[in-house]
Amino acid sequence: MAAIEVKGGRVSIENGQWLQSDRAGAHKIQSPVAQSQGSLHAFRHWISRQLGTPLTSRFAYMVSFPYTDVPRDWEMAG
Repeated sequence: MAAIEVKGGRVSIENGQWLQSDRAGAHKIQSPVAQSQGSLHAFRHWISRQLGTPLTSRFAYMVSFPYTDVPRDWEMAG
C-alpha cells in the first residue's frame, strides 16, 4: 500500500522551505514528504486498530508534482 501526496501548481524548495505557486503567487507549504509520511503512519495505526492486529504488509510513501518540472540534479528534501 502507498500513500501519495499530490500537489497541484508548481512546487519548489528554497532554503529548506517548500513553496507552491499558482496564479495568485507563491506561498509556503508543509513538506509534502512529511505530509505523505504522516498520512501513511496515521492510516497504518488506524487500520491496525480496526483489525486488532499490527500490519506486516509493505507500505511506502510518495509525492507527486504533476505540474512541476524537476531538474536532473534535483535532490529530494524532507
